[in-house]
Amino acid sequence: MPKNIDNNRSGLAGEFAVLSRLAQKGFDASLTFGNTKSVDILAVNNKTGEQFQIEVKTASYMKSLYGGKWGKHCFWNVGEKIFDQERKYNKKIFAFVWFPNEEEVAGIVAKQPEDRKPDYAYIFIVPGREVLSYIRDARTKSPGKGVKKNFALRIGFGKDVLDWNHYLNNFSLLTHKGHKKGE
Repeated sequence: MPKNIDNNRSGLAGEFAVLSRLAQKGFDASLTFGNTKSVDILAVNNKTGEQFQIEVKTASYMKSLYGGKWGKHCFWNVGEKIFDQERKYNKKIFAFVWFPNEEEVAGIVAKQPEDRKPDYAYIFIVPGREVLSYIRDARTKSPGKGVKKNFALRIGFGKDVLDWNHYLNNFSLLTHKGHKKGE
């Protein structure tokens, strides 16, 4: 993604990337619009009839890839409102999107097996309950420190981050009959 893209365009690009991937996988999905929306994408699994609310977070180029104590990872600021409305977020599915730029492609992307390389966007599908658990744990380990006081979710290859390979293109979360929201 170009370095000069603003947050609104970056967010829209992420939402359309997830919407596109859902359509490719046979879901009926609709993007919601507005600045105060409570969900980004509404999706239905046509095989099971199950409905999903999907919250999309897109990493901008400047914060896409870090090392440090967590090892190689991407991170997204989830925001403290996640705990204000914990019950609602516990039932959502999160799609964390990363558009690597050319410099980043030379690092982490080049090391991925061919069958794990995305066409243009890395999409990580994570249940809301796991996002809440990760953020709660991160805040407990280092309260008041880190990015936005630890309301950041990290996915990567190091310590104290969610496993990159487990969540990358984890759309199977939306295809198993019997998936229970909020569990």
